[in-house]
Amino acid sequence: MTLTPAPLWKRILAAVYDGLAVIGLLMGVFVVIFVTAILILGKYAVIEEHVLWGSWIVRSIMLLSVFIYFHLSWRNGGQTLGMKSWHLYVIRPDKQPITLWQSALRFISGLLVIGWLWCLVDPQKRALQDIVSNTRLLQKAPSN
Repeated sequence: MTLTPAPLWKRILAAVYDGLAVIGLLMGVFVVIFVTAILILGKYAVIEEHVLWGSWIVRSIMLLSVFIYFHLSWRNGGQTLGMKSWHLYVIRPDKQPITLWQSALRFISGLLVIGWLWCLVDPQKRALQDIVSNTRLLQKAPSN
C-alpha cells in the first residue's frame, strides 16, 4: 500500500464527516449524563439553579469523550470514521500507531483549525497538528 501526503480538501471533508459522528457521540453521552443526573438528583437536575448542561463537569466529560473517540480511532487502525471514507491514515514517521501523548497533542492542536492551512506551505504537506505531534496524515494512493 502506497501512502502519500493528504491534501487539505480531503482533511476538511474527513473532518466534516467526523463532525457528524461526534455530534451523535455527544448526544449519546449527554443522554447518559442527563439520565444519571435525574436518577441521582431527581427534579433538582433540571431546575435553573442547577442547569446541568452549563456545568464544567459535563463539558469536561463531553470533551474527554470526543478525545477518547479520536484516540481509539487513531490508535486502532489509524483512522476515524471520516478518515476511512477518504482513505486517510494517521501514523508516526516509523509507520507505527500513534501514542496517547501524540493523540493528545494532535487533538489539542487540531482544535486550532487555522493550523490546517500550514499544509499548503509545508514542503512535506504537514499541518500544524502533524508537526506538533510528530505524526503524518497520509492518503492511500489509488491503485491502477
